[in-house]
Amino acid sequence: MTDAVPAPRGSRLRPCGRELRDEDVRRSPALPRPERRAFLGPRWWQTTRFTRHLIADAAAINDEELEALLGYEWCSHLTAGWLIGVDRRDRFRVRIGDLLLASEVCYSGSAYCFALAHFGTHTDAAILTAYLDRYLPRTDFRSSDT
Repeated sequence: MTDAVPAPRGSRLRPCGRELRDEDVRRSPALPRPERRAFLGPRWWQTTRFTRHLIADAAAINDEELEALLGYEWCSHLTAGWLIGVDRRDRFRVRIGDLLLASEVCYSGSAYCFALAHFGTHTDAAILTAYLDRYLPRTDFRSSDT
């Protein structure tokens, strides 16, 4: 795991501080259930509002803040990957691809895959294919991202 990078001066960014636990999800009725993976599905009543805020935040955050997020723990990586993908910041392609292939931060691989898929080029498909070729055959590798 990478060392935490301080947030840029004047930034509003802060790391999560702790792992998200199962009881956090059970206690919060507003959170979608992770086993259904329906975070932006039509059955979640806050989808439209959440999506509108996600798009606005993805446009508002600057590259320096995204780099800072990629230096924190897993939930910051997850957030950065989604924001990069939503705003299609393809200048992060190499960084996201390297992080995905290194697979050092758990839970964030899905956000990297989302970002690369959202960029939608042959280069991104090649990175995703390389990831699958590397990790799918491994029976010794236990990760939430495979």
